[in-house]
Order: sequence, then structure tokens, then C-alpha cells
Amino acid sequence: MNTETRTPLHIRPEEHDPANPFAGDLFGRRKLADRLTGLIERMGEGCVLAIDAPWGEGKTWFGRNWAADLRAREFGVAYIDAFRQDYADDPFLMVCSEILSEIGDDDGAKGRIVEASRKVARALLPAAAKAALNFGGRFLLGTADLSEDIRKAAEDIDKGIADALEKRLAKRLDEHEADRRSVEGFASVLREHAENREKPLIVIVDELDRCRPDFAVRTIERIKHFFDVPGVIFVILVNRPQIEAAVRGIYGEGVDAGAYLGKFVQFWLRLPKTRTLEATSQDHNQIYCGDLARRFGLATKGGHRGFQEAFGALATLTGLSLRDLERGYTLFSLAQPIDNAGSFAAWVVYLKLAHPEIHAGLLSGDPAGHVESRKILATLISRSKSFWMLPILDDLHRFLAEGGKNPLGEEAKGVLSTMGMWGIQPERFLPWLCERMDLNVE
Repeated sequence: MNTETRTPLHIRPEEHDPANPFAGDLFGRRKLADRLTGLIERMGEGCVLAIDAPWGEGKTWFGRNWAADLRAREFGVAYIDAFRQDYADDPFLMVCSEILSEIGDDDGAKGRIVEASRKVARALLPAAAKAALNFGGRFLLGTADLSEDIRKAAEDIDKGIADALEKRLAKRLDEHEADRRSVEGFASVLREHAENREKPLIVIVDELDRCRPDFAVRTIERIKHFFDVPGVIFVILVNRPQIEAAVRGIYGEGVDAGAYLGKFVQFWLRLPKTRTLEATSQDHNQIYCGDLARRFGLATKGGHRGFQEAFGALATLTGLSLRDLERGYTLFSLAQPIDNAGSFAAWVVYLKLAHPEIHAGLLSGDPAGHVESRKILATLISRSKSFWMLPILDDLHRFLAEGGKNPLGEEAKGVLSTMGMWGIQPERFLPWLCERMDLNVE
């Protein structure tokens, strides 16, 4: 084992070196960052762009490395982990506070934005909270007289419902106008600050798709309504199907979630990921499996090499995420020694991650688990006629589902005989692998 080049196991994909952006860039994602930086430099207006990728595909890694690269280029960058703050009632303060943390106070801009944000925050309070706030302030100042308030309320009733409603409406209109001026004042102060910057202010919002649906949707709405000024660029790192589901959860299943989000997000980009079974040197899953083998100190030969190639191919065929690959390698590492059974261990690891109920059935000896496995294999075989392992796995599951009544095919017998499985009988081979993988990895 070459320990000098081995990465410690506690290093996770989303971690990065702020002093060395995009170190260990396996997929060439710096190129995307450079193109996005060039786009931002050419834009005179503010905008909201979203980078879409499924969970576990490296959005956070990309976002944090790009943020470090932008800072190295002397951009102002605010990075928001929205999931850590979705306990808040309103996301306005979350976004505003992160922007303020990036702004210096040489010209007094921070103080002006703080003052303007206070007025907006008050405007966003529900009407009942405002009333409580007004009464609370009077009470603390010693000006509240409960009996007097009750008497005035009774007088309002005596004067008639219509008169009371008229007064209430006039008050609400006055409050609405004051709220509108507060919002406009905040945007004006933020715009003035952005115009005085040499480069745009970049605000990266991460983990939004993990937040409460109401908080996630409201964050996007707040960004557009309160922070849409020239020189401020928002980048949302998100799983688009999840955020669209959040929109439907808030506004109903009948709403066109894509069209609704289009009102707030000007550009959607996909985080690139190359998947191909034809050229493994270009397949991102295979590349990441090779990196994981190095990180976990697993030699890329024999059964370990077989696991790497088979697991990468299964990931490409089934859509496993990069995070799933890391979990799979953790299982494989803990299950050692596997030796020459690495290729078949990849299938059992896949079932453990993607279909735990089937894995549990195989572990308990339930023939139904083998029947369900064959259904999955039939789909995979239709997608890839050249993946040699799939027909053999299908034959093994058929053999076990039938209780060994009909013998294995000659090809499956030949492969198992070359693996040197210490005398393990064919009927025990897959159950043995399932037992080795009977571990919980979160």
C-alpha cells in the first residue's frame, strides 16, 4: 500500500482547501467555474442563476471551491448554507445577514443597510405580530392603560361596525405604503453599495432543497423581491425536481412549478457529469471509483480492480450518485477480505444501497428476493448487452430462486471456478456476500 499518496478517510468530497481552489478536481469542473466567472464579469445587471444536480453529485464541493476561486479573484462572496438556518421564520434576515458579513464598513454602507433591513424585517412581520409589537412597546414605556384600551374598543363598537372597518382599512393602507417605502429604501441602499464595488457581489445559496418547503420557496421569492439590484448575483445550488416539488407542496399539485420558478431564476445550468460504458477513462463514476480506491487504500488489481470496474458500471447504468459511491466503497472496505469476488460484491453493494429490502430478503433466504433481483437485472441487461457480469448474476439468482433444482449454466460455473472461493458452494456464494455486506453505512 502506498500510504504517501493516500488521502485520509475522514476527508469528504465537499471539503476543500480555500488556499488551493479546485485541488483534486476529478471531473474538470474548474472549466465550468471559469465560464461562470466570465459570464458574471460581463453582466451589468443583477440576476439569479441556478445550478442543478441530484443529491450527492458534488454541488457543495463545486460551490465552495468556486467561492474560494472567486475570492482569490477579489470578488465579494457570501456563502449561505440554507439548511442550517431554516429554523428562521423568514429567510430575508438570513440572506441579509450573510451579505452584511461580507460588506466592510469603510464608507458606512453596512450601517445604512442594517438600518434599512430593520424596516424591511418589521414590514414582513404578520399583522398580529405588529400589533403585539406596538402594544408591547407602549407597555414597556408605561403608556399602556388596559382599561382605557378596553373602553376605546367599546366606543368603536358603539360607533358602528362600518366606522371601525373604515378606520382599520385606512390604517392598513398607511401601513402598506410605509412597508412599500421600506422595501424600496432597502433596495436603494443595497443598489448604491453594489454600484460602488469594482466587481459584482456573489451570493451562493446552498442546500436549499433540503429545507422546509415553505422556507425554500420563500427564500427564492425573497431574493427576487428584495435583492434584485444591479451588481448582486445570486447562485442557487439545488436539486431542481426537489425544489419544484416544494413549489407544488406550497401552491398545489396543479401549479406549473417550472414556470413559477422561471419568474425568479433567469438561468438554469446542469452540473456536468459524463456517463459512458464505452470509454471508462471518461466515465465520471469510474474516475471517482478509482479515486475512492486510492483513498481507501484498496489496490487496483485482482478482486479490488473488479469491484471498481463493476461498481462504476452499475452506477452509470442505475444512476447512483457520487455520495452513493462513497458509501459503497465504505461497505466494501469494511467487508474485506473479499479477494476475487470483488466484481460480484459490487452487485450486492448496489442492492444494499438502492434496494435494501431486496438485500434483506436475500439475507434471510427468501426466494422472492431473487425474483426481484432478476427483474432489475432484466432492465440492466436491456441497457447494456456487453456487461459480462449481468447474465451470470441472472443465472445465479435463477438457480437460487429455484432452490437449486436446475443446475447453473456452464458460463456461471466457469466464472465461479476461476474465482477460487475457498470451497464455497454456488448456493452459498450470493448469501455469503450478502452476509459480508450486512452493515449500516449512512
